[in-house]
Amino acid sequence: MTEAEIGVIGGRGHLFSIDLLTKGGKQMRLIEIIMIIITGILLFSTVVCGLWLRFSGQEVDVSSLNFHMILGILTAIATVITIILLLVNRGRA
Repeated sequence: MTEAEIGVIGGRGHLFSIDLLTKGGKQMRLIEIIMIIITGILLFSTVVCGLWLRFSGQEVDVSSLNFHMILGILTAIATVITIILLLVNRGRA
């Protein structure tokens, strides 16, 4: 495969390429599985942390709330990316 076929984003040696995202195959399935695992872990962590904040009965400091807010935002972003990957790949199948 030539460099023009790969169409590497951001220069040589990067993991993700245009070819990888457009042709699918085993690499695309691997990316889907990785994103599903990451999203599942983030969703689980967000729920556990949210419930802990809600039912701990203690005052929660601002830095802890900021951390959990960032965790929630990352979870939402990972969920959207995972859904888009699944829809795009399933739409081609």
